[in-house]
Amino acid sequence: VYSLTQPTVYSATSTAYVVAGTSESTGDALAGSALAKEKAATYLPLVSSQQVAMRIAEDLGLTSTQGIAGSLTASVVKESVLFQVTATSSTAQSASRLAQAAVRATAAEVQALETINPTGDATATTVIRVVPVQQAATPAVRVSPTVKRNLVIGTLLGLSLGFVIALIRRAMDRRVRMSTEAEELAGVGTLGIIPSAPELATGKLSPHLGPAAEAMRLLRTNIRFVSVDHPPRSIVVTSANPDEGKSTIAAHLAFMLAASGQPTILIDADLRRPSQAELFDVDGAVGLTQVLARAVPLMDALVTGPHPNLELLLA
Repeated sequence: VYSLTQPTVYSATSTAYVVAGTSESTGDALAGSALAKEKAATYLPLVSSQQVAMRIAEDLGLTSTQGIAGSLTASVVKESVLFQVTATSSTAQSASRLAQAAVRATAAEVQALETINPTGDATATTVIRVVPVQQAATPAVRVSPTVKRNLVIGTLLGLSLGFVIALIRRAMDRRVRMSTEAEELAGVGTLGIIPSAPELATGKLSPHLGPAAEAMRLLRTNIRFVSVDHPPRSIVVTSANPDEGKSTIAAHLAFMLAASGQPTILIDADLRRPSQAELFDVDGAVGLTQVLARAVPLMDALVTGPHPNLELLLA
């Protein structure tokens, strides 16, 4: 998205050769080369000067010099007398024309400056010149937007941001996800862990629980022996939110207890959303409500379950 919002910018570079002195002898050539290197570095600020911008505007027939200096950068090739000017523009052709005009304007400005003597008058000749040697290529190179680089940066930033968000969400997440967390928060041990099984999601009591059968038997055993001297007589199965499986767990646990030889009564105390009658596929018209209202005796409200040791008090 950032790449799509950025303007397209092209870049073109023109090269000039800084010449100083004569080459009549080896000594003159070396001295001229050293002087040319020194002078090339001093010409860099000229490229972004107003004088060069005015020459470029006149060369290209522009009505204003606004933005010209900001589109130009200059550099000197290391350990050489090559003077380079790079221009940027919205089109490849205009970038090439601007780079070429900048080199010509810089050369003309250098010529004008180097021919000024200490008195301020212009002399006829100078030993230093800037000679264009390489015209800017067309089409120029597109330098913005750099889609590949932005994609890489965006990917890294996205992954980093996602990692930070994940850490923040994890730090702010108060949900209990593991049995060890439940034990630590509640200060008690875990009696059993019931896995997700298709047999438990049928909405009916299933004697064949598959992988969940062993977990149910372990829960039954742990409940019976949680206190050897005083085994529990009443067990409440509840949960913090609806549809978390308390009715299913209670029904199968009651069936497991009855199957082990323990006389068991399962009471459906969920008066708002009763489900035990549906789970056991029995009539739940009379049950806990009538018993609490003393309309029906307890023994008359009990319904025989699928096992001789199991009776149901429905809601």
